[in-house]
Amino acid sequence: MIVQADIQLSPDSLLPSQQFTLGGGSSVRGYRENIRSADNGFRFSVENRFTLRQDENFEPVLQLAPFVDVGAVWNHPDNPNILPEETFLGSIGLGILWQPFPALDLGLYYAEPFVDVGDRTNNLQDEGFHFRVNYRL
Repeated sequence: MIVQADIQLSPDSLLPSQQFTLGGGSSVRGYRENIRSADNGFRFSVENRFTLRQDENFEPVLQLAPFVDVGAVWNHPDNPNILPEETFLGSIGLGILWQPFPALDLGLYYAEPFVDVGDRTNNLQDEGFHFRVNYRL
């Protein structure tokens, strides 16, 4: 089981590049990358992995990964920027992880959002899909 958490608490208003962001494959899956950002925020994720296939050394080659992601953002009271109404995001989903050879990891995740945000578009991230490729030299 993989449990992850992030938090940012700021006593000041921050520039956009310093703000806490939510959404995307390494945050709250099921939403577009960085769909929400603010001075303060938290994120919590729980993912389990079930091995479907192993190699001759009993290392997982194919896994299913159910998960739940949640997070929220809010601004410092002095920040003049107005946030959209939906500042809490959450999703539940399933990933399939494949390691065709030891140096290459592939992952495809689908997440169903708990909160429907008004600024979704018609790209794969907004439809809840995220793809990951990791190659180790």
